[in-house]
Amino acid sequence: FLGAYAHLGCMGALQREDLLLHVSGLAGSSAGSLAGAFLASGGRVLDDTAQELALHSDMQVVTTTGERRWEVLDPGLGFGVLKGEGMEAEYAKCLAPTFEKLILPFACTVWSARTGRTEIL
Repeated sequence: FLGAYAHLGCMGALQREDLLLHVSGLAGSSAGSLAGAFLASGGRVLDDTAQELALHSDMQVVTTTGERRWEVLDPGLGFGVLKGEGMEAEYAKCLAPTFEKLILPFACTVWSARTGRTEIL
């Protein structure tokens, strides 16, 4: 999930150059899906009202994750080394709860263990 920081930085550069004004939809996979879902939920990377380059308050949840890492990274038994409940709670703070609630059309790809194929959500 750390790759989402790089994707959001790129989206901030595009936002600064006004290249996101007429985006009609977003798609992503892995870390790109986190960044895409953030933007499709209406999240802003940069503060357009600031005189100098500054992060938007929407980025507060993202930029403070390191300070709250033991709340967010919840080791435990599951499909991996993390239970995932902490990450899910973090994402709930800045992402729309359903695809229908997004302000931009969005799709992401996932690998399905059930079908053994990549699927588009």
